[in-house]
Order: sequence, then structure tokens, then C-alpha cells
Amino acid sequence: MTKDLVEEIRNIAVPPFSGDSHAWHEAAQEVIAQAPKASLIPQEKLDSAIKTTERDPTLLLPEERIEYVSQLGKSVQADAVLNGIILSREDRYELILQLVSSKDSRVLWSQAVDFSFKDDQLTRSDQKELLNKMLSPLIPLLGKREKPVLPVQPKQEMQQKIEPVQKPELQKKSDPQPKSDKKTKPSKKPGKGVKPQQAPEDVSPM
Repeated sequence: MTKDLVEEIRNIAVPPFSGDSHAWHEAAQEVIAQAPKASLIPQEKLDSAIKTTERDPTLLLPEERIEYVSQLGKSVQADAVLNGIILSREDRYELILQLVSSKDSRVLWSQAVDFSFKDDQLTRSDQKELLNKMLSPLIPLLGKREKPVLPVQPKQEMQQKIEPVQKPELQKKSDPQPKSDKKTKPSKKPGKGVKPQQAPEDVSPM
């Protein structure tokens, strides 16, 4: 049993059980109605929702029931659905009950029991006696706790932060000798310590 979630269940739908030929779901509705803090979805509302599915709940296979009853619970605004399955084994029967969340198809609680009856005779009081024993751990918990109310957050405009895109730095090519537009002319002045050459003297003829 998922106790915390069971305690938040307040509205329950009880559709016809799978393999049911004795209106077990009606007896189950009478037992569920004893829950002090839970309420049943009206049968008329439930029948109308079942018609829209165009499927007979009593003929569905057990593995088909979970998803079916969960969707059915959503359509009638029930918190959960009591899913009932009756399996026959020669002269004995097995009754399986499951509390299925309408929100996410999760099985919140389950119980199973074997039973038998003679000459195909089964009274409503017999059904309610068996169902009371099965549902006795569940009934006191239903609707025991309020659902937590989530705080409403004010809508804030999403501001998109635009981060500057960093461009990759270009590698600078090393230039050992910076180029200059003006070409340096060689100096005409003689260097220090160098005597200028004298022009040869004219040799007069003798």
C-alpha cells in the first residue's frame, strides 16, 4: 500500500468488474460509500463515460484493465478507480481488488482472496461481507489527508541572456625587422680614424 497517496484519494469510481456476472461492483460501491471522507462518482456519470469507450469492462482481460480504468477515472474526474477482477478456477473463484490512480495508472493498493459458493447462489449480503473484510484496511485511510497545494508562481518573462561570442585571437606573425617606408641611404661621411685619400699631384715634366 502506498499509504500517503491513498490518504489523498477523495473521489472514487467503481466500474463493473472483469468476469463479473453477479454485480460485484454494486456491492463494492455500497462498501466504499462507508468511507467517512471519500465520495463515489455517481453511477450515471460512470455509465455515460463507459459508453464513450465502446468497450465492455466485464469482458476485458486483466492485463487490459489497468490502463482502461485509469483513463476512465480521468474522464469522470476521479482520483482513483477500484479495479475488480474475478477469476474462476473449477468450483472456486479468486477476487482481486486494486486501487488504481487515475493520474498515472499506478496501483496504490491491492488485495486478493479465494472464495466459493454453492449452487450458483450468492446474495448481496455475502458479497458485502467478503468485500468488507477485503476493504477494511483501505476504508479508514481514504480522504484522510488533504492534497498539498502547490504555490502559484507569477509568470516571469524569460530574458534570454546573450553572451558575447569570443572570437579566436589571430596569431601575430613575428617580424624581427620592422619594415620602414624610407630606405636608409649610406652615409657619405668617412668613418672616424680613416683619412681621406689625397688626389695625386701632377707630375711636371722635367
